[in-house]
Amino acid sequence: MTRWKSLMLAGALFGWPALCSAQGVSEMGKGKPVMPASGSSMPMTSGSMTTMPSMAACPDVTGQPVADGIKPVGLFTSSCNPCGPIIGGCTPPDCEIETSGSCGWFTTGELMYLKMRRNDPVALFRLTTGTPGIDAQDVGALEGYTSTYDFAFRVGGGYLASSGWIFSANYTRFKDTSEAQRFVSDDPSGNTSILYVGPGVLGSAYQFTQGVLESQWQFDYQTIDVQAGAVYSPSSCLDMIVSGGLRYADLSQEYGTIIQDDIAQTIQTENLTTTLRGGGPRFGGEARLYAWTGRTSSLMLYGRGFSSVIIANRKESTVYVNPNTVQTVTYSREELLPMLEVGAGAEMSFFRGHVILGAGYEWNYLFEAGSSNVDYANNARFNRHVNLSLEGFTLRASVLW
Repeated sequence: MTRWKSLMLAGALFGWPALCSAQGVSEMGKGKPVMPASGSSMPMTSGSMTTMPSMAACPDVTGQPVADGIKPVGLFTSSCNPCGPIIGGCTPPDCEIETSGSCGWFTTGELMYLKMRRNDPVALFRLTTGTPGIDAQDVGALEGYTSTYDFAFRVGGGYLASSGWIFSANYTRFKDTSEAQRFVSDDPSGNTSILYVGPGVLGSAYQFTQGVLESQWQFDYQTIDVQAGAVYSPSSCLDMIVSGGLRYADLSQEYGTIIQDDIAQTIQTENLTTTLRGGGPRFGGEARLYAWTGRTSSLMLYGRGFSSVIIANRKESTVYVNPNTVQTVTYSREELLPMLEVGAGAEMSFFRGHVILGAGYEWNYLFEAGSSNVDYANNARFNRHVNLSLEGFTLRASVLW
């Protein structure tokens, strides 16, 4: 039963349901599970199938008629058919009946330490040397966005049915608070320069030789997952879990840029905001390997992968200010936003599976989430396609009430 309860709770963390077994429920004797007899001296548990020690007092009931109310049901049938009646708490020899484990409400909580990554550059540093037309050289180096690890959380809960189905809902929130990046060019010879190549109308549009560039990128990530799932157990130490449902996503980004040109004695600023909101299907699976199992606890290793396709509404707005004018550009459209999630780690169950503690690492890849279209305003020759990733460490806890 320990493994049964552990499986129930394991996948509820991170929003991916896990069940204890694909075995069904016996309708025998007011729903009380009836365990098979064997020659072992101690009870042994494997999945939802329990083998009990044989009893000398149990009479031979072979060939007796089937008792009323005995009807094994579920995804798998019993290994002997029909089963004899229950006499003195015993079952006929070698008769296995599938039984279910605990069920009820559960809650989950997860503390995460994550880092957001953007896979495109923010600034181009250029160094020009030599004489033009003779030995001139132009060397460039790109600098990417930097971000730091920040804390995030995930909370949820659901219900585990005695039939082996699990229903769950989870809320995830991550807000990046990275500090602004500062780039300085102060070469009096004018051989070095900085070109801002980040998103917005300023991208690849202004270069300076002496001055300061400040750029900041902030990200707010929220998701709500509602889904259901079931498990297939190919062996006593391995479970394959399949689940699916719906995801609602709300992704907001802010890009702030300041360029101070000491030669021209001007300051230019731009504030670009992008929001993606929408919902769509989410589906995937999980594999769980039981590395060790005790009487009241067990150690599990897991690997999981999920994907979502969000039908999102994208809204972009930027305000560019220079000494001569204020330029405002907006953009809105419907688009598909694919999302990929992968995780791996280990979990330990306690108190016969009622409490599970775990740790792991997860990766999230958000296709086209960092793309921008307002760049067309000054750079109509291209459209910026950028993917984002979110990764980090996780600590999880779950309680079956």
